[in-house]
Amino acid sequence: MAVSINVEKYLGLKTPIKVKVSVKNTRRVYQMNLRLMKMQRTTSKIDSQNQKLNDKTDDELTDEQRDKLLGDQITMMNSMNEMLTNAEQFVLDILRLSDKYRAKLDDLTQTELLDLVSFITSKVTGTEPEKSDDSKKA
Repeated sequence: MAVSINVEKYLGLKTPIKVKVSVKNTRRVYQMNLRLMKMQRTTSKIDSQNQKLNDKTDDELTDEQRDKLLGDQITMMNSMNEMLTNAEQFVLDILRLSDKYRAKLDDLTQTELLDLVSFITSKVTGTEPEKSDDSKKA
């Protein structure tokens, strides 16, 4: 079985892309979702650990606390960068797009890229969200 995925809004392709609902593609979806959850867990964990430190002014922080905050920020940035790279590769792989589309993906905002990933994963797994009342009126 295959699903038709219309990515014109994101990539400008007029023709919907057929994606086979295979074990391979389902695995790709699960792996992408796992990466997103791990990134979310990392950022949540760091945010909660540093809540008290974030409320302090720079003068109130010890060198050790300042170093910990900086190290945690680096960890979060690395995690987010890795997530964006994985999201781009996921889209290229599952839609079987050539690398020339990487530039188009790079031009998307982070929100647009993650919306595209969510849209693709919902189509492949058959868990498309119900349309809101606003979209039914259109």
